Amino acid sequence: IQAQAKTASQTANLPPLASGAPVSITAVNGQPVANWWTITDLLRRQKADTPIAFTFQTPSGTTTQTLTLSASQLTELREKTQLMLGLVLENSLQLQRAHSSWGAVIMGVEHTEKFILQVYLTLRGMLIGTVSVSNLHGPLAIAKVGHDVQDRGQVWLWYLMAMVSVNLAVANFLPVPIVDGGLFLLLILEKVRGRPLSIKTQSIIQTVGIVLLACVFLFVTFNNDIPFLFHH
Repeated sequence: IQAQAKTASQTANLPPLASGAPVSITAVNGQPVANWWTITDLLRRQKADTPIAFTFQTPSGTTTQTLTLSASQLTELREKTQLMLGLVLENSLQLQRAHSSWGAVIMGVEHTEKFILQVYLTLRGMLIGTVSVSNLHGPLAIAKVGHDVQDRGQVWLWYLMAMVSVNLAVANFLPVPIVDGGLFLLLILEKVRGRPLSIKTQSIIQTVGIVLLACVFLFVTFNNDIPFLFHH
């Protein structure tokens, strides 16, 4: 989103508040914010062409600037959640280290729980329209990211493989024909009915599942993966 700073005389692109120095956003319209998720959540609730007061913490002190987002900018924000405020921001890094083997196991379980929750939240967002399907990626994008990540070291590559494994596990247990989740659903239906579905019905369900997965694969490959390869 092209955020613009509104002054008494003109509307101009918001310049960096401190050249080369990290800048923190501490409040939006007077409401304290702790991270980007809080900021984007507040921006999603704003009305088009309504002034938004941003409070910044810079090395030289606190300052406030007023920005205005148009209807098209708010729409893009809701779809992509991308902000380009022209600020010099500092990356937030957090070292995570286990002090024992058991602690490493616990940390792995906690991260796995977070991965699973993120997958379900993403799927929910796609269903209600708050997350774009452009966030879906297939084998081509995964291979590209894996190739880029391996240069950072084995730990990064293992971390990526863990995320991919969790995503595949969740997808495998969705109630979709042909995957384990769909087959499990058929077993429940068989238990309720007291007899299995006919061979013809099962064949139709499996065919629908294969066609559905093939359509998703082709859509993701041509609409998301290929553009991702050329733009990254």
